[in-house]
Amino acid sequence: MSTTESRKTIGEYRTTLGLILVNIGVFFFLRFFPLARDWLLMDPAVVWTRPWTLVSVFFAHELVIHVFMNMGLVYFFGKKLEEAQGGRFVVLVYVLSGLLGSLVTLPFAVFIQWSGPVVGASAAVFGIVGAYAGLNPQMEILKGKMIHWFAVLFIVNLVATIANPLSSIGGPAHGVGVLTGFILGFGAGRKPTPSRT
Repeated sequence: MSTTESRKTIGEYRTTLGLILVNIGVFFFLRFFPLARDWLLMDPAVVWTRPWTLVSVFFAHELVIHVFMNMGLVYFFGKKLEEAQGGRFVVLVYVLSGLLGSLVTLPFAVFIQWSGPVVGASAAVFGIVGAYAGLNPQMEILKGKMIHWFAVLFIVNLVATIANPLSSIGGPAHGVGVLTGFILGFGAGRKPTPSRT
């Protein structure tokens, strides 16, 4: 691969790589400045006094394995989505899936009597996966069609949440995130492909 081709490839996925860098940057920021948790993580009990945490939470992680797995999904599916629909669409999916995930977490936290902050970008990340599944439902990855991977991801998350709601505050957010992404991807697949940004 020539240098020109390498630069073009990096440029094609700059939005996806940008999302990954922001997530990694926030991860290390929280590691070095743990007091920032109060200002970046979403606490359902006080969220209306810190409304920005509805957004900042889906750029935050606390565990290495969590950020590694989530960013792996963003890299794999985000660059495919960006190549097909452009960077703006990737941002739309990530932010809308994450925001709806944050909003659905609030009543669920009250229902299970959750106390304390919430952390994680999984709702937004699952939105990226769901969007690619909606855009390419028949695409095969790891010997399975994307529509089947979407169904498994949604159903497993739903069953786990119902079986033990106290085990994961993020269960409903994950489900809403992947479903939002799927709907956006499915809708985008029915429209002419825009030029990449």
